Amino acid sequence: MVAGHPGEEDIGGLVLLARAAKELNVLYLASGGIADARGVAASLTLGAAGVNMGTTKLY
Repeated sequence: MVAGHPGEEDIGGLVLLARAAKELNVLYLASGGIADARGVAASLTLGAAGVNMGTTKLY
């Protein structure tokens, strides 16, 4: 499975979070493609225990 930045045939990260909630018996973090509070809220709603977000330097 590939998540975060999907290509043409990959499955998007938010879709995988919902599937992971059904398949996993451990806590997991959402990571990749989450840029704001809406993405955090969606990730937590779909079952993630937390979110990993990177930063970028703005010029």
